[in-house]
Amino acid sequence: MNNLINEYNEMLNRNRIPVFEYELPCGEFLEVWVQVDDEGVKFSADFQDLEMYFDGIINGASEQDYNNHFVINPDDLVDFNLDNVLAFINENIVDGYLSPNGLLV
Repeated sequence: MNNLINEYNEMLNRNRIPVFEYELPCGEFLEVWVQVDDEGVKFSADFQDLEMYFDGIINGASEQDYNNHFVINPDDLVDFNLDNVLAFINENIVDGYLSPNGLLV
């Protein structure tokens, strides 16, 4: 996990913003913010309570806001580097949220 945290901090130090942005059919954008810390890799967005079909290692981060905040636990990230994690999140957003809800432009 320390390698992921180090890579994440290096990205921030290079003024790279940890966010995905997806254009939606209505002309608005879905912004997905990513954070890495000792608790794992977290991401959040306004998923508008629509259906989501994320991979089994992606968990709701809190019961209060289950549909908008997610975490991948450190134990599930042993073989990942930051690029792998970001690609994995992107794949889940596209295939598990945007596509099934008809939100791909």
